[in-house]
Amino acid sequence: MDFYTATGYNSFIMKTRIMLAVFLMWAVAGLVTGPVQATENQEERALAAARERYITTYNQADWEAHGAMHQAAAAVMMPNGSIIEGREAIVNLFSRIFGDNPVNPPAEMNPQEIRITADWAWERGSWGRLDEPPLGWYLIIWQKDPAGEWLADQVIYTSR
Repeated sequence: MDFYTATGYNSFIMKTRIMLAVFLMWAVAGLVTGPVQATENQEERALAAARERYITTYNQADWEAHGAMHQAAAAVMMPNGSIIEGREAIVNLFSRIFGDNPVNPPAEMNPQEIRITADWAWERGSWGRLDEPPLGWYLIIWQKDPAGEWLADQVIYTSR
């Protein structure tokens, strides 16, 4: 006597139960991975919005707002220049270089690689003036602040 006869199950019932179990595992896996994907997309959008604010405040010469896009102890490394450390020093540097005049032609950042973890993100791309060839490369290490906002922690600009 085989298992099915001994237990009173026929092969149709067993196959149905196996298919149901597989379907339930697939459904649970979908529920587990679904929100993760949504969270990744949310973080990508949040980081893109932070980048947009970063470049907009730069182009508008709103140095206080631009400085607020950096962590308090952030560092900015300018091409062929020194390291500027701290939010206040970053604001003072850009105020001294550009004054209150909007940047013209506007600058742009074109990300080419972005990696996001829970509270950190790495972004690499080219930077330059709008509608002109890139002037160089940038690397920004972003960190979330306690409120969940992405702020630049380390910024490196290079020239071509």
